[in-house]
Amino acid sequence: MNIKVVLRALAWLAGAVVLMVGGALLWFSLVFDPEDYRDDITAWVSAQSGRTLALNGPISLVLGLDRGSGLLARIEMNELALSSPPGSARPDSNMIRMRRLAFSIDPLALLRGQVVPQEVVFEQPQIRLLRTAEGNNWSDLAGGVAAIAAQGLSIEDGLINFEDGTNDRSLRLAAVTVSTQPLVAGQESALALNAVLEREPDGPAVEIALAATALLDAEATAVAFEALTAQIDHTTVTGRLDLALVNARPHWQFDLAVDQLDVGVVALTLPALSLAGVDADGSVRIGRLFFGGLAMEEVSVPVSARQGFLVSSPVTAVFYGGEAHSDIFLDTRDQGLVIRVRQLYRDCQLGDLFTDLGLGDALAATGNLSIHFAASGLDESRWLQTGRGVIRLQAREGRIRGIDIESLLKQLQKQANQNLGTWLGSAAVTPFSGINATLRMEQGLVVNEDLDFEAAGLSLRGRGSVSLHNQQVDYRMAVGFDDPELAALLPLPSNMASLVLPLRLFGAVRQPKLVIDIPELMRMQIEAAMGASSVPQAPPVDERARKLEQALTRELDAALAAAH
Repeated sequence: MNIKVVLRALAWLAGAVVLMVGGALLWFSLVFDPEDYRDDITAWVSAQSGRTLALNGPISLVLGLDRGSGLLARIEMNELALSSPPGSARPDSNMIRMRRLAFSIDPLALLRGQVVPQEVVFEQPQIRLLRTAEGNNWSDLAGGVAAIAAQGLSIEDGLINFEDGTNDRSLRLAAVTVSTQPLVAGQESALALNAVLEREPDGPAVEIALAATALLDAEATAVAFEALTAQIDHTTVTGRLDLALVNARPHWQFDLAVDQLDVGVVALTLPALSLAGVDADGSVRIGRLFFGGLAMEEVSVPVSARQGFLVSSPVTAVFYGGEAHSDIFLDTRDQGLVIRVRQLYRDCQLGDLFTDLGLGDALAATGNLSIHFAASGLDESRWLQTGRGVIRLQAREGRIRGIDIESLLKQLQKQANQNLGTWLGSAAVTPFSGINATLRMEQGLVVNEDLDFEAAGLSLRGRGSVSLHNQQVDYRMAVGFDDPELAALLPLPSNMASLVLPLRLFGAVRQPKLVIDIPELMRMQIEAAMGASSVPQAPPVDERARKLEQALTRELDAALAAAH
């Protein structure tokens, strides 16, 4: 066979192919009009999703050659809107609005029935995400969005509104920009996200910036997000995320380090994260954690989430010179949020803790604190109605700064109380042997029945309550004196009650009134006249608080066991 003839034939064949392809492209560009297929596009979307697609702007198509992929068709749609799914609790014809949608497809793959959009651009998308008691309006789109992001996605100036109809709360992501490169097995792909997180109507704005490198495994079933760096307001997060398909469901694993974190930021983002029904396991290490004016250090937080509930146990930390141990359970599978918490704080510097709580710096003591709490709902009114809790405080030997009760009592005995500087002032100190108290919370009422305080010849017993609904306090105390001569030095009628002075604290929490409890004083006088002892007795165990604490413990342990 003559080789020249063969080469000539191949050259002719190649030229014919080029002419045919070029002619087809020319014909396609001149004759094909995507506007003719507007109704077909909307009908296809409706058949696939049940949603209504409105194409309110022009549609364009440009054919071209891509060096890596070959022939590509670039499609642009302008001013489009996608409705909420059929049967939505709040039908919305503009659930998703977008100024421009652009993407590329392989025409040859399209002929084979394969629609794989590439290099997708969402320009100024406005998305309304809604959750109600019946469900949400986005779950059927989640898989498609993930598939698009895997092929390369760019979002420009997006706006996402999240509304929770079960509790009238809302979140808002503004100025959303996203950039992802196509995921190719064995190759690193960069991704980036920037947004501003807001909680309407009066929540703080939090700036978010995230960057990472994504690596798809050879089987295309898992993605590792390495070199992860996120800036959330003043918090920096670094570490690693892994996403894998487990039983056809996405499952996250993570190992993250956080330099500092304000729980206010967590409270802002937690509802959206927990409501998403994420399955995840991992750990978070936090250098400093701030909440309610308090601070923890060296915080270790294990996390396990499954389809609407989240478990974090045990959370450990350094807390005001002592140690903290917590168990937390969150459940969003039904309406709202159910939270169960057990917190144990041991050998903590209570003085520093009280100072950070804004209660002054008068106390210096080491002690233990335990908190058992459960509530449901995402707003304050629901928490007041459903909240149940028990707080126990045990402070060992310590001192109260600013007053020297022992010196005061000695001056009273000598009737030399003009020299106030010896018992009152920054250098004055009152040592005490201990403080014990139990707080019980039910239906918005905080009750204490066992306050026990001993210091410098005085004993204090107290019982009463504070209403969280109307911020009113009603608390009664009995101050006992070790020295009988001290009672005689008190003004009438207090000096008639032997060794005990009854007091009552009542009124608004911000400005309570402290008075001598005259009815109680008269009762004590009568009992003293009949020979009864007026020495304050040690308070009995609060049985109701003990039983409530046991019930809360059983409920939390059962929830933790079921979650695992």
